[in-house]
Amino acid sequence: MPPTLALPALPHAVAKFIERSKNESASLKELAAIVETDTGLTLELLKHVNSAFVGLRQKARTAQQALALLGIRQSKMFLITAGAQAAIRSR
Repeated sequence: MPPTLALPALPHAVAKFIERSKNESASLKELAAIVETDTGLTLELLKHVNSAFVGLRQKARTAQQALALLGIRQSKMFLITAGAQAAIRSR
């Protein structure tokens, strides 16, 4: 990568979620509380989980439900993607 190219930083909530999710004893409630500190990220997560792509019978109403339905690994990947897109858009 060229030394003049600077990538935008991920939102704080995404970085904190990634760090906390490394600990296997982290509860869904605790991880959901981290996601909920960023309303835009919470909205994107709920929109994704409730989309036809995921195809759930019942809609998730909270970040905790969304995390439980997606699983930690998929949630982490989605949040990294959504966070990176938000960081790039803000530049």
